[in-house]
Amino acid sequence: MLRTTPVRRMLGTMLRPSPVALGGLPWEAGGGAALGAPQTIAGLFAWYRADRLITTVGGAVSIWGDQVGGRTLTQGTGSAQPTHVPVTAAFNNQSTISCDGGDSVVAATASDWNFMHNGAGMTMVLVAKGAADNTTYSFCGTSTTTTTVGTRLRTSATGNLAWDAGNGTTNLFGGNVLVNADSALFKATVRYEEGRAGNEYATRANGSADTTGNSAAAPSASNATNPLTIGNAGALTLTGNVAELIIYSRYITDAEANAIDAYLLGRYGV
Repeated sequence: MLRTTPVRRMLGTMLRPSPVALGGLPWEAGGGAALGAPQTIAGLFAWYRADRLITTVGGAVSIWGDQVGGRTLTQGTGSAQPTHVPVTAAFNNQSTISCDGGDSVVAATASDWNFMHNGAGMTMVLVAKGAADNTTYSFCGTSTTTTTVGTRLRTSATGNLAWDAGNGTTNLFGGNVLVNADSALFKATVRYEEGRAGNEYATRANGSADTTGNSAAAPSASNATNPLTIGNAGALTLTGNVAELIIYSRYITDAEANAIDAYLLGRYGV
């Protein structure tokens, strides 16, 4: 006797209307937990990947879930919602979210991200690509200007990727230039710990050797107003795509940074 219930159940799943949530953890369902995957490294604080925990309505992203700490990024205004791109050729056919100049997703609580600028220790890893127009973009971070309390990855007016951290009056790193990011797919890793022996910060992009140094001034202890944002922040917008953002609440080791580089190379080819 033929059983029709499983077929109806399958069709009901296939025809389920929006919103659609792309769920699961990246080490599940064939994602693998190979050496170098971010979850194998201590201190993983937040992890956003564009093929996981995305909620869309008509392709517009209202929620980007954090895979480890529940620090969800949201956007309730339809006109400011990024677009989910399931297959993006420039990113080795991986998923991205696309921002068109005024889009962003934002965390709920600013104080969660104080460690990213107060010198206690942090690592931020980003895979993204901006448009080819030499515009100053904000990719991600918790600050709105170069001196605002917080930190961010942005492009300059010449298209170079730069990392800022501000204490309210001073840019602690002077817009440390990582790579020419004008229309180029890039992966960037920034690490910072105030008072760390040897060097307080290290930056790298696209597998390059680290650029190291010390901050120009003491950091601020707290930031009560600016939560983590991917995309439009303050006066800066973003036209481009973001595939992955990984954040640790510690200055990870060189070997750990190399392992993440290898993981991202396998996914995005960069």
